[in-house]
Amino acid sequence: MTNCNKLYCSLNKDLGNILVILIFLFGSYKLFPQDNVPIKDSLIAKYSRYVELPREILYVHLNKTHYLTGETVGFTIYSIDKSSKKPLKDTRNIYCRITDEKGLIVKEKLLVMVNGISFDSFYVDELLPHGTYTITTYTNYQRNFKEPNSYSQHFFVVDPSTAPEYSQKVDDSIDLQVLAEGGHLLNGVNNSIGIIIKSEDGYGIPNLSGVIERSDGTILSTFTTNKFGIAKTWLFVNNGNKYYARVTYRGQNHSVLLPIADLQGVNFSFSHLKDKIAVSIKTNSKTFPTVKNEKFKLIFHDGSTIKAIHIQFEDSTEVIKFIGKSDLFPGINIFTFFDDQDNPLLERLIFNMEGLAIKNSGDARIKKEKDSTLEYLSVKLPIENFSQSDLHNISISVLPTETRANVQQQNILSKSFLSPYLKSPIENASYYFRDVTIAKEYELDMLLLTQGWSSYNWHDIFNNPPKILYPFENGIGVSATINGEVGHEYMVYASLANSMEIIDPKDQNKFTLDGLFPFENELISISELNKKGKLKKPSLYLQFFPSKFLDFKHNQPIMKPKSEELVIDYNFSQIVETSWTEIEQLDEVTLTVNLETRRKRDLENDNLMGKVDVFNEQTRNRFMDLASYLRTKGYQVVNEMGTFQIFGRRGPNSFNNNRPPQIYIDDMPLMNNELLYSITMANIDYIVFNDSGLGGSQLDYGGSIKIYTDPKVPFNYSSPTVLSQEYPLTFSRPNKFYAPKYTFYTNSFFKEYGVIEWLPLLKANKRGMVEFRIEDHDYKSFKLFIEGVSENGSFISEEKTIVIN
Repeated sequence: MTNCNKLYCSLNKDLGNILVILIFLFGSYKLFPQDNVPIKDSLIAKYSRYVELPREILYVHLNKTHYLTGETVGFTIYSIDKSSKKPLKDTRNIYCRITDEKGLIVKEKLLVMVNGISFDSFYVDELLPHGTYTITTYTNYQRNFKEPNSYSQHFFVVDPSTAPEYSQKVDDSIDLQVLAEGGHLLNGVNNSIGIIIKSEDGYGIPNLSGVIERSDGTILSTFTTNKFGIAKTWLFVNNGNKYYARVTYRGQNHSVLLPIADLQGVNFSFSHLKDKIAVSIKTNSKTFPTVKNEKFKLIFHDGSTIKAIHIQFEDSTEVIKFIGKSDLFPGINIFTFFDDQDNPLLERLIFNMEGLAIKNSGDARIKKEKDSTLEYLSVKLPIENFSQSDLHNISISVLPTETRANVQQQNILSKSFLSPYLKSPIENASYYFRDVTIAKEYELDMLLLTQGWSSYNWHDIFNNPPKILYPFENGIGVSATINGEVGHEYMVYASLANSMEIIDPKDQNKFTLDGLFPFENELISISELNKKGKLKKPSLYLQFFPSKFLDFKHNQPIMKPKSEELVIDYNFSQIVETSWTEIEQLDEVTLTVNLETRRKRDLENDNLMGKVDVFNEQTRNRFMDLASYLRTKGYQVVNEMGTFQIFGRRGPNSFNNNRPPQIYIDDMPLMNNELLYSITMANIDYIVFNDSGLGGSQLDYGGSIKIYTDPKVPFNYSSPTVLSQEYPLTFSRPNKFYAPKYTFYTNSFFKEYGVIEWLPLLKANKRGMVEFRIEDHDYKSFKLFIEGVSENGSFISEEKTIVIN
């Protein structure tokens, strides 16, 4: 009989034996005095070196997964620090690519990420014919690591003109696997085993009953799979016997021979109790004499921090340890059992829901509003622990309540806390993090029982700690080699995202530019300033980094789509109206006029000493160039032969007797006016005139003209004094998402596959309230798919149905 008093240690005693080693972001750690292994040679030290570098997880929130030709794929990208589970702000360059079923590249965009958030869209045009596609996002920095931290997701395009007839074939083939907990069956002990049964497309077969039989036909245990095709049972293994798992599926019998049990060794099993877990570590009578009093280690980690427990078989073949859930890490815990030579023998993943900062939204407040000829629903949604004071983002897809168009395998929680730690894809990973119950926690534990070893490879941990071979990218870098006399300064002209800059390379024949963010069709433009301050066209050889779109292989397979997800039985004729863009444009013109009036008033309040002229498309077209515009303001302008001279104006408001005004562009004072020769009216957002110079600098003795460029217009310079060159790689400018206009909002197609709205960038106000509005087409209800993260560590991931009273 087993001596329970000796085997079952009290919880307090176990906690006292736990060696807690905290590995912080940059690898600092502490070993307790009872660990006599030198730090430089210990398992802990090797682990700390391996996890020293921060990891970056990407998650993409798609507005839905099923699209009709002419619709728009909207998405928000979240960058999460794998350790802290907070937005990672280091990344600026995000690569986003769409591939078809053959893996061929169809579309790609380089995106700018700000404070861990980016967004954009892809138009579903002729480049995306009927079929299945994959959207993948990744960064240069992720190439340093082997864990699956990038993101991929399937989506489907339905083109009514080319949609084939889908036939639902009946598939009788299955994949039946039996896996011992920890990785090995052990002879002479009771083994915990997991069973997973999948169809040909990789999805679990639910509610399938089976048996574990000995070779003589004796049934030793039975099982029934859950909704994901997973089951758990126990098996006592005797030497010399063979064991089979047998099931019958669609009239066909299937069986698989269980792995041969080890004659010597150890195994373990885990049990979830109310506030702790019990770990049973077993050996058999044949092994016990060789392992008695040997020092084993049971370690558990979450990819950044590690804890360890010493294990020793003293007078029994079984050791049981209790670990409080408060001592586990929130989220994933990777348990590995090591011998005294630090060889990993067994591994098991455990998930701890305690401590996860998962927040919920409150009751929505709905109000009907009318704007011009359109009716809207104004929505106010309180979200717990999200507030204006913390950096955060929330994205919401608004779809009809009966939607079938959003079949995403992941949500922000499953991607942040689960998937990067596994080698294999998970069917409907988001399921385990929505409306969490004890039953779901048990289902998640059964899933992890069948996952085997984690994505952290101990051979790599011991021998191949990652190095920063691929750094975080911050825009585009330019290396300029000077082919001529050195010692001059260089003027780098402003672009949409970068201000004008003066570079002084001293006496070097090379200079670099970092953090440039050129958008489509923008050029890099540079002039040389000689020692007299005159501009000339420089002789430079420019190299760009990066110079091409980065290739990257997503290192975790993703679930294939189910065949039934591709079947949409509707007549698509006249589902989407073709004139909706004209309606949107009319509304946008009205809105633009109102915003311009308000903006001019605000600018005048900010520039009390000057007069403000704000430009729009109509006012810009009245003038041929900047010189002709300034002449209408009373200035004398000479604009010829590459020179641009401005003389002050006379009049009742002129204080400085025709002295030339100081010119500024985006608040940078110009030492000469040659730059103005290449500025077009299209580049100008607004101008502030200050005739007196009061409130300005000493340069403004003759007054000032401050020209502010339009951030929406590419600033490309054409002048004999300017070197302009194309960027080989540019960033995408995010497009505004427009919900399609449907002919009918009551038919089956709209209810199951239509779009109401996509809101990629939402912020909570100081009261924690998210506010938005949607067009009202007499909806009785609608469904919100909400994802978000805050720098305070809070997450939200909800599917919420809103009923309109």
